[in-house]
Amino acid sequence: MQLPPNLLFDLGGVIINIDFERTIRAFTPLLQPAYHDRLKDWNALAKLPFFHAYECGEINTSDFYAALKQYMRPEVTEAAIEKAWMALLLDIPAERIRLLQKLKAAGYRLMLLSNTNPAHIECIEQMLQQEHSTSFYELFHALFFSYEIGYTKPDARAFEYVLETSRTKANELLFIDDSAANIEAAAQLGMHTLHVPQNQLNTAKFSTYEIQKT
Repeated sequence: MQLPPNLLFDLGGVIINIDFERTIRAFTPLLQPAYHDRLKDWNALAKLPFFHAYECGEINTSDFYAALKQYMRPEVTEAAIEKAWMALLLDIPAERIRLLQKLKAAGYRLMLLSNTNPAHIECIEQMLQQEHSTSFYELFHALFFSYEIGYTKPDARAFEYVLETSRTKANELLFIDDSAANIEAAAQLGMHTLHVPQNQLNTAKFSTYEIQKT
């Protein structure tokens, strides 16, 4: 099918390559032994109440690191926690930047919807500027970060916020994400969807991916 005029991209696992387990492995030697099970994998970390609060903008980065420090050995510094937290961010392939630039130049309206936090966004913005001489605002017409809008995917309110704020009809938008749960939530609201495997958005085959029609 022909691409709809509005394209809503996920960030982690779609534009930037990520590896959640790198952060878990980086945290492991910092933890107090009693808390190893509490942060044994990414799902366990994501279930901690302060994690969701951080991604919804209810607490700031310093508060988030302080909450994590409660699980760490006494000598662990905030700098060590920050380094481990950033470990999941990998690279941004140049071909994906070129794809976004090509789509924008062709007249498509590009938007970004990400479950994320200020620390990661600041780091990724630096990567965009230093490695690709661009920025979020140059690549996208609109940015919707969970910590700014107060909702995370797959909460329907996150998608509804995007539609209402951007004044976009659901059936005129294609949502691209690597999470099946997020794809399903978007489809239930009437969006076209494109589910891509994590870190495998191959721009050469972008037009051949199966786009799920509503």
